[in-house]
Amino acid sequence: MNGNNLTIGTVAGIKDFKNPISMAKHLAEHERHNILLVISGAEA
Repeated sequence: MNGNNLTIGTVAGIKDFKNPISMAKHLAEHERHNILLVISGAEA
């Protein structure tokens, strides 16, 4: 979560992804809406 603008990027239940934190950071910085990606949606 970014405290300055309250954006979030969240991933959960993913596997075989080298750096899920970088994915969450990308979502927080580049998506228009706050997003939570879970399991199959996160790996697409």
